[in-house]
Amino acid sequence: MPDLSGMSRATKAELERRIGEAASMLAQGNGATVVTAHVAETYALSRRQARRITASAYELLMQDLEETDVSRSMMVAQLIANLRQTFD
Repeated sequence: MPDLSGMSRATKAELERRIGEAASMLAQGNGATVVTAHVAETYALSRRQARRITASAYELLMQDLEETDVSRSMMVAQLIANLRQTFD
């Protein structure tokens, strides 16, 4: 059995910070694979743990959209603006 004595669970605040960082990366257009790899590497987590954080980040983004009551046309306009920034 591996020695996990140096490993400790992240606090709730740390987990929320990691989810927020992942959500920010997703909102900037990074794919789930890139975000998951970043989280795993940055915080020395397993891929499974990193995937859970990425999934929670997606949920956070969806919740934010639902709470702000953004229409589809507004979302499409924002996506187009983001894409244009990428190519400028």
